[in-house]
Amino acid sequence: MRVTENIRFIYSSRVLQQGAQRMLELSTQIASGQKISKPSDSPSVYASIVKRSDLISRLTSRRETLDRSASDLRLAEGSLASASDLLVRAREIAVQFADPANGQPERDAAAKEVAALRQQLVAIANTKGLRGYIFAGTQTSAPPVDATGAFVGDDLPLNVEYADGQYTPSNLDGKFAFSAKGGTDPFVLLNDLQTNLSAGNLTAIRGALTPLEAVHQQVTLVRTDAGVAVNRLDSSSGFTLSALGHAEVLQTQEKQGDIAELATKMTLAQAAYERSISVTRQVLNVATIVDKF
Repeated sequence: MRVTENIRFIYSSRVLQQGAQRMLELSTQIASGQKISKPSDSPSVYASIVKRSDLISRLTSRRETLDRSASDLRLAEGSLASASDLLVRAREIAVQFADPANGQPERDAAAKEVAALRQQLVAIANTKGLRGYIFAGTQTSAPPVDATGAFVGDDLPLNVEYADGQYTPSNLDGKFAFSAKGGTDPFVLLNDLQTNLSAGNLTAIRGALTPLEAVHQQVTLVRTDAGVAVNRLDSSSGFTLSALGHAEVLQTQEKQGDIAELATKMTLAQAAYERSISVTRQVLNVATIVDKF
């Protein structure tokens, strides 16, 4: 084979290889439905896809955090509703047994019920959610109320990001609801009521009525805060979900190719490949004839 024919053969082989590679790429894109899968497909588009993937990851994480926070707040709202009902029951007991018509055995039984209510209130204050103890402030890994009824958590906010660089509290002030910070310590109040029922101190039992109403109000205030916070986080989650959906649509549009367009390109690539085969055969035939002479 002469030098000229050899060069032609090398060139034809290279064209054949390129054509086969192009057909493989188009076949892969048609099978996957994605026209961009690596930097060489389109460096600028691939860079945009990587950047948007990071955005999608951040939005997904943000929405999950917002939803977990909202879930804990709903749990907190329900728990505070139970605490409110419990305090209403304690006040009913105080009203009933401040009446001297009731005997001491009945007041002793009422004292036991108040003791049980107090234990239930401790359990409510120590409710645990998805992120830990929901009334403990930032001390979410430990119960905020100890066995004596002392509040040992803090009243600091747990902030979550709802937009780039924007944060909002995602917890409640459990210290306000369950300690003297709100005006009345419910555990001290219930303990005193239990003691006074057992002692038959009618004056002190009557004296508990106003504080019981006050502590009920402080729990209700925090419950109201819970409702407002849930709405705020739900709105933020909805906005984040919308932004996430928009980013995912753009990502899909950048990644995916038009199947009809890809099929047309595949047909053209296949025709070019077949032409290259034909040309290569001609080059080989010419080279064979020349070698005979």
